[in-house]
Amino acid sequence: MTGLPGRKALAGRALVLVGEFGCYDALSDVVHSVYQDGDAAAAITGCHALEALCEAAGDEQTLRFALYIRGLAANEIGRGDEAWECAARLLALSQNDLRAYWQAKALALQANAESGRGDYSGALDLLARASVMLGTFTGREYNQISANGAIALALRRVELFEASDVKLRSMIPHLRTWDAVTMVADSLHTVAEWGLALQVVGLTADAAAQFSACASRAAWLGRLVADTGRTSFEPFALTGEIFAATMLGDTRSALEVLPGLLLRDEIRQERVERLLAHYALSVALGEIGRHDQAREHLLALREVSVAERRNTWVAIADAALMRLDVRQYGDHPAVTRSSAMYQRLAQSQWSERQARYDSLQARMRVHRLIEEGAHITELSRRDALTGAGNRRVLEDALSGPYGPVSAVFVDVDNFKRVNDTFSHVVGDQVLVRLAAILRSAARSGDTVVRYGGDEFLVLLDPRSTAVPGVAEKAVVGLAGRILAAVRDHAWHELARELTVTVSAGVVLRASPADVLTIASAALHEAKTSGRNRLVLGWDAPDAIPAPA
Repeated sequence: MTGLPGRKALAGRALVLVGEFGCYDALSDVVHSVYQDGDAAAAITGCHALEALCEAAGDEQTLRFALYIRGLAANEIGRGDEAWECAARLLALSQNDLRAYWQAKALALQANAESGRGDYSGALDLLARASVMLGTFTGREYNQISANGAIALALRRVELFEASDVKLRSMIPHLRTWDAVTMVADSLHTVAEWGLALQVVGLTADAAAQFSACASRAAWLGRLVADTGRTSFEPFALTGEIFAATMLGDTRSALEVLPGLLLRDEIRQERVERLLAHYALSVALGEIGRHDQAREHLLALREVSVAERRNTWVAIADAALMRLDVRQYGDHPAVTRSSAMYQRLAQSQWSERQARYDSLQARMRVHRLIEEGAHITELSRRDALTGAGNRRVLEDALSGPYGPVSAVFVDVDNFKRVNDTFSHVVGDQVLVRLAAILRSAARSGDTVVRYGGDEFLVLLDPRSTAVPGVAEKAVVGLAGRILAAVRDHAWHELARELTVTVSAGVVLRASPADVLTIASAALHEAKTSGRNRLVLGWDAPDAIPAPA
């Protein structure tokens, strides 16, 4: 099915949640594979085509996946503005979702784009909102797992490496082996970048620990590639293994393997394994005195990092170039002072990471309080049993800045007999199901209210009933749908031999002050004229039997 996630749809006689995937989902798998294989530009082109197809066909679910993949790919190659636009469209498409996973994914895309621009404060606030929206990670639904991964990638971008890696590894037990390949590759990327960042600030022992972890992740990735046949990840596993060995002192493989590996077409310019290969090869070449060649690799790494707004990698390249210059040309007082200054700056920025993490946690607490406050406010406007609006919602709706109001007043026929015959527990469940039927029959913008007892009121969106002829068709059509849906519902599921009907009073374009009076009179007429019918509540009420 192609509806939005979390929205309810009628399937037979049961209310069901629409699935997570649309009819063109297989095509989104294709562009996602192109992105994962390292061709971000081709993935973006494919997503544009898929988005046009989905919009023409009305497949909003696959449209979301296409926008999300394009946002990921755009962030990957430094096109943050495009990623932000994709995220904004995702937010618009998902604003009414019962589950906030898509909104969390969109906010994570925006956070990634913000950090690429150097705005870590803005990125942290977006990440805090996304994390609160995601809630407690269970790993039971694809889009929750995907949102968790998007947040992990954005955490890495703001150099919160440990938090990023914890999230990535928490997802792996919930994934099929095929999908786990991607998460292990992302974890390998994270610990490699983490180790290099530690090396920049002079924390060599801590860096070595991450390089050891990098070797472990590379071996893990290699095993998964062999098990799944996902050969596009084979160069990453090999590069990660050689990179880790090089950083731990064994440069032989780097000199023997990496020059040829860098010539392979599948290792595209923007792929992180190319950055790792350039760095490891520069280290190995520097060790044997081939400084100019080492510099070429570092400059190539830096050029890509600047173009793609990989700020951490720019700092890694600059620090390595400075060390290489000292190795090649010898120490000098000016170089010593410059190196010391750079080191202090790098250490100062690194120390901000803890403050950044603390800020993220504080912002998450604030957003949780805001969300809880909004939830409490919403609960105060909801009927505790049925979830319909209460009298406060009705008062607000009738006091709004609108003109005439159209409404359907609904009452369960012989509800006392339902309670007396089948119990009050069954009676309560009848009201719960009736409220769900009313919400399903109503349109976006209509307001469903439990007026009291077994009485419900549906106020039509004033914008949809502004034209008299259109208003009459809309309100009578709504009342007819309600009566038919109640009559056809599987009430026997609640209790054997239970049947339920309702009567409805319809009011068309009345003043807010008069709508309840007119609707009540019409409902009374429907009850006294035989029940299971609707009555139009205007100058000369006419009873209309329920649709056959």
